Order: sequence, then C-alpha cells, then structure tokens
Amino acid sequence: MEFADWQDWYQLNEEPIQGHEVWVTIHLDQAAREAYPRAAVPMPECSRIVKAHLVSQGSPVVSRLTVMVKMPPGYDPEHGDWWYGMYDPPGKIPEMQGRVEVCIACHQGAAQADYLFAEAVLGAIKKGSAP
Repeated sequence: MEFADWQDWYQLNEEPIQGHEVWVTIHLDQAAREAYPRAAVPMPECSRIVKAHLVSQGSPVVSRLTVMVKMPPGYDPEHGDWWYGMYDPPGKIPEMQGRVEVCIACHQGAAQADYLFAEAVLGAIKKGSAP
C-alpha cells in the first residue's frame, strides 16, 4: 500500500497533539472523515487514518507516518480487522506494515472502541492538549 496522497486528506487537528510520544497531526480519508469525529464504532471498511509525526511541536517537518486501514472482515478478526503501517514522510516506503505487533499491543487497550483512541484524541483537540 501507498499513502502518497495523505496530505490531501482532511486534517482533523489544526494544532499538533501528542501521540506515540511525539507531536502529530491526524489525517482522515473520506470514509474515516465521516466516522472518526463521531467516534463511530465500528469504523467503515477501507477507512484510512494517517498520523503524521512532526519533528517538534512547532515544526511542520514530518519525520514519519503511522497508518491504520480498516480491512474487510476476516483480515484479522481478533484485532478488529485493522492493518497497520509505519512509512516514510511521502507515504511510499514502509518501515513495517500489516499485522504489526507493537501497534496491535497498543491498540488492544481500545478494543471496545474498535481499537481507536478517537474519544481521547477528540478531547485533546478540543482542549488543545495531549490525550
């Protein structure tokens, strides 16, 4: 998979928030844009979410991307059928992708919310602080 068009997607947060111990902006494709702000459960199949990791809070420079894609039922039912990836800033070269254990382990704590931390993220955006 490639995510070269991620910068054209809807940017959920105007100001960076802290996520994965770095500052991020969150970008949603059309399917995710309609569901994520409502913390919809489950997310629609083929929804794509990109977190752009910034070099620092005040910098627009992206160091890497983390990606989630809601796959068709049966891809990984034990983990909500989510596909994970970590990519270079242009979204073309993966460092890791698929059933990434470190991603699965982290998101397991949000199983009841379709493995997303949407409510915490939306709260952080509203408050202007990190979740």
